[in-house]
Amino acid sequence: SLNYARPVGDFAAGQLHLGTKIKYLRVGLSQVGIRFGDVTDSEKIFNDLKDAEFEHEDNVGFDLGAAWQGDIYHLGLAWVNVNQPEFKFSGISQEGLQKANILSEIKDHKKYVMESQAKLSAGLFTVDKRWSMNMGLDVNGVEDVMLDASQWANVSGAYNSANRYFSAVRAGYRQNLIGTELSYISAGLTMFNFLNLDVASSLETVEINDTTLPRSFAVNLGIAQSF
Repeated sequence: SLNYARPVGDFAAGQLHLGTKIKYLRVGLSQVGIRFGDVTDSEKIFNDLKDAEFEHEDNVGFDLGAAWQGDIYHLGLAWVNVNQPEFKFSGISQEGLQKANILSEIKDHKKYVMESQAKLSAGLFTVDKRWSMNMGLDVNGVEDVMLDASQWANVSGAYNSANRYFSAVRAGYRQNLIGTELSYISAGLTMFNFLNLDVASSLETVEINDTTLPRSFAVNLGIAQSF
């Protein structure tokens, strides 16, 4: 992705900024159909899943955003995937399938539209901008390529230091308001002013072989640079 933003108005109460993001998108999907009534060889099923080849589709998307920057607060509105990029896949073989609801589900997975979404954000920070608190809300829910629905609400806090090696630390909480309705706690660290390391774990758990594990866990490593 490539971002561009600039101030378009300077007022006594703050500044208005407008921006856009252009994204190159490459979406890969592998699909395997299994009739549960024919499950007699579990090893073959897992091998079929493991050996399934990804089918890739490419497209371009863009976002628009507006932000109001005050002395100790900011407000933001983003419109994500304005052009609603579309991806088409060959789908699963329908051989031997007759039920209308199953055929309809297979048809739904032959095309994925990255739906547009509005996002609200707000933040409060100290005058020196060392301490900050941020909130965000997805105005509408969307589905990903697996047709899983999401609409996130989040709140987080951060501390920005003058230390070159450990530039910032942050922690937060977020919840999916639809779909899985999973909730997460997260923590992150920025090093050398450009390297971001973040981890997140769901509060919901699952039992596997008498061991309690989070239903979801994520680690993210990213690089960010302003120019």
